[in-house]
Amino acid sequence: MGLFKDEKTNRIHLQSWKRDALEKFEAKILDKEKPFPCIPATQGYSLHHLRYGFVGDPRKSSSIQELASLLTEFNQASKELGKYTSLIIFFETPMEWIRSYKVEQFEQLFWDLLNGLSDMDPFDWPSHIPKDPHVFYVLCHPITY
Repeated sequence: MGLFKDEKTNRIHLQSWKRDALEKFEAKILDKEKPFPCIPATQGYSLHHLRYGFVGDPRKSSSIQELASLLTEFNQASKELGKYTSLIIFFETPMEWIRSYKVEQFEQLFWDLLNGLSDMDPFDWPSHIPKDPHVFYVLCHPITY
């Protein structure tokens, strides 16, 4: 599917889980009682600079390739998308493990995805960046998978 620019008329063509993810994100970013903490993100949303990607079940190895493709596509297009552009990626997450997974399990899943991306990276890992899951993790090379 590639990058998605959200417009209400485009949503009707999405699978229900994708449409639901966008609607929940929209409700969160527009919530006046609990304002979204990132002002540039709300500006990007209002200006339609945000782009969205949808990836399958994050436990499947095929999701790493889907994620890599989205990152590559966004990297190539980002300079043309506006000052407040960001990529928001939603994963197809079964409801039963949304209810049962603990934060630490989601965190491990995230690191597994990043490690999978790292394995695909054609560049050597920078020596000053820790290899273990670490708060200082950064994407530090052009994204080309």
